[in-house]
Amino acid sequence: MCGIFLTILNKLDEISSINLDLLKKRGPDSFSHEIVECNGFLVYFAASVLSLRGGPDHQVTVQPLKCAKTGNILLWNGEIFQSDLVLIEKNENDAANLLKSLSQNNFFKVIESIKGPYGFIFYEKKTKSLYFGRDRFGRRSLLINLKQKGITLTSVKNNVDDKTEYQELKANGVYRFDMINFQLSLYPWSTKNADEIYLSNLTIADFLLNDSVVPFNQSSNEEFDENFITCDIVEKFYLMLKQSVSRRVRNIPNLCKICTQNDHIKFNVESKNNCEHSKIAILFSGGVDSTVLAALVDECIPANESIDLINIAFEKPGAKDEFMVPDRLSGLKSLKELNPRRDWKFVEINVTLEELRSERNKLIRHLLYPHQTVLDDSIGCALWFASRGKGKVLNVDYISNAEVLIVGMGADEQLAGYARHRTKYEKYGMKSFCDELKMEMDRISDRNLGRDDRILADHGKESRLPFLDEDVVSFLNELKVVQKCNMKLERGWGEKFLLRKLAADKFGLKFCSRLQKRAIQFGSRVAKIENTKEKASDTCDRIANNLYFE
Repeated sequence: MCGIFLTILNKLDEISSINLDLLKKRGPDSFSHEIVECNGFLVYFAASVLSLRGGPDHQVTVQPLKCAKTGNILLWNGEIFQSDLVLIEKNENDAANLLKSLSQNNFFKVIESIKGPYGFIFYEKKTKSLYFGRDRFGRRSLLINLKQKGITLTSVKNNVDDKTEYQELKANGVYRFDMINFQLSLYPWSTKNADEIYLSNLTIADFLLNDSVVPFNQSSNEEFDENFITCDIVEKFYLMLKQSVSRRVRNIPNLCKICTQNDHIKFNVESKNNCEHSKIAILFSGGVDSTVLAALVDECIPANESIDLINIAFEKPGAKDEFMVPDRLSGLKSLKELNPRRDWKFVEINVTLEELRSERNKLIRHLLYPHQTVLDDSIGCALWFASRGKGKVLNVDYISNAEVLIVGMGADEQLAGYARHRTKYEKYGMKSFCDELKMEMDRISDRNLGRDDRILADHGKESRLPFLDEDVVSFLNELKVVQKCNMKLERGWGEKFLLRKLAADKFGLKFCSRLQKRAIQFGSRVAKIENTKEKASDTCDRIANNLYFE
């Protein structure tokens, strides 16, 4: 995980005015910059790094990375979990190996080969070109500001006083910015709709990037039937999801954040020197998504390691137990069904209204930008406090120092988990229902993931999303809709029926497999805590007011 930044300057003394406080928080292990002259301008590259890949001889790979042979520069905020052109051994860094591969292979072929979340900026010195983009699902944030003769790219608003007006870069391909004539081009993914010209002077290249993710199966000529979701499909889904989780929990530092700071190392070859603290945390509501992920993480890491289960609650003034919100109740119940031999740290994070208002005003609204709806406010605040990890375990103060956060984003979008999906089917039939599910994944990068990345990374932690692994998405896309859910069954069972069958049949998770979907803003009770009449799509004055731009 990194924070990456690029801007074009007219003169050297403009650097002193650049304040990247929010960017630095994303990567607490290092911060560095590089300046190159190009076509009479200065190009300023900067990156902060949270190092989660390395070895005993190379603890932190500092960015920006510069190729000594070509002069090319790479800013990489991502994880390469699979690629046939970027090979990464256990103790190697993916950013360093990516830069090496880019000097040996066709640029676009390398990008096409990568499976994993990323946002990147690549400067090709020979052609005086900037290439940049986000992965096909938009799991990492990248914001853009275009000027007549300039460009700024950043993972997050630079600081709370930053008055630059940004747009969120769409995750629809790779962009090229020509530093000679200041022209912007897009090389779109073959599966993405790139017709919308949302940036000035943007031209769409004829060349399409080959997307390895299988297209969505829109077959709608069959009605729901329980027999469509067979034991074989459940088993294949289990194996695919377990492999996805395994990729995201292996080869991570064997010291937590605090022990890393104390010992000044992150990667230790001596397993006996592992610290006793949790290295992995799971955002845990007790719902079927997070509970299945917890069960899979339990299968994928050593039995002696603890796991933090992060459970968030906002106070309900006047209630007898003001923090006993729906997600707290379901979390405690689902915990009882998990492996009893594992050391689960059930972290109860309790947020008062006063603290919510204070942190939102000081910081959270700036991280959310440019997202500014009531829904963005509710989800963003819940995720920020959850990522901070400050709470109690068994009534004792506790802070989760795990740097890897496992989260369940993408399950509802792919498996029809939202109430609106059932409504669409009941009102308009199977074809409209299928179209709705396809649209969910088409827009997930715009609606959710960039925002969530900016929020979760603010505490120097990296979110990892097993349901949005490319292989998992391809597997689910190949299935017919009737093999993923069953809207003929009752609420709390028919939605995400494939995942609920997996929970019940493979892990014996009876409670969560029958629990109705509750979005985090309702389960944690952050929604409507201050205004019960506002709609989710309304602009939220609490985060939009007093933001000024130049």
